[in-house]
Amino acid sequence: MGGSNAGSSIRIYSRMGDWRRGLAGVNGVRRANGEVEELGAGTVFPARVQSYRRQEKLKCLVEEMIDHRIFLDEALDEFEKRFIQTALTKTHGNQTKAAEVLGVRRNTLNRKIVHYKLNGHQ
Repeated sequence: MGGSNAGSSIRIYSRMGDWRRGLAGVNGVRRANGEVEELGAGTVFPARVQSYRRQEKLKCLVEEMIDHRIFLDEALDEFEKRFIQTALTKTHGNQTKAAEVLGVRRNTLNRKIVHYKLNGHQ
């Protein structure tokens, strides 16, 4: 990765710090697990339970990536590519809406679409 992606890496590290702090509350996790058991199947789970599940999935994914020697630069590139593709799919290819969903400017999104060769850009 070159210097042009340094800002995105810093944002990722910042968010990863928030994620780690979220996992720190073991008692909160125990309470969340208890709620899952009490609520049973078919119930909409509270936001903190859903958040815990996402954190656990992410933790497992990161561990698997490290075990398979996938380097951070490669992982960030792949994540960004898939994140952009998913936003484009959800907005039916509307780049203006996708940029808004992603929190970036349309020009930035267009440059990344070309870089990652998404939506037919070869």
